[in-house]
Amino acid sequence: MNLATKTKKHSSHRQSARLSPEYVAVVTVLVAERKKTGVGQIELSNRLDKPQSYVAKIETGNRRIDVAELLAICDALELNPHELIDKLRRAIRKASH
Repeated sequence: MNLATKTKKHSSHRQSARLSPEYVAVVTVLVAERKKTGVGQIELSNRLDKPQSYVAKIETGNRRIDVAELLAICDALELNPHELIDKLRRAIRKASH
C-alpha cells in the first residue's frame, strides 16, 4: 500500500468517524429528496448558483449546512421546508435509537 492509498484510506476513515449517525440521516434525506424531485447535482448547483462541488460536498458529508442553506435547497427543489424538517426529525430520531 502506497502513501497516497494510506492517506486516502485514513482521510475516509476520519470523515466517516466525524459524521454522527444523526447527520448521516440528514444527508440521506436530502439526497433522497433531491433524487425524488428528479434534479441532479449539477442542476441543483445551478439553481443555487454554486459549483457542483458544493452539492457533492454536502451530500458526502464533507460540508455541513446551516439553516439558511437548507432553506435555499428547499426553494431550489421546490420542497416545503416544514415537511422536510418533519422528515429530517423522523430520520434523526430513528438514527439515534
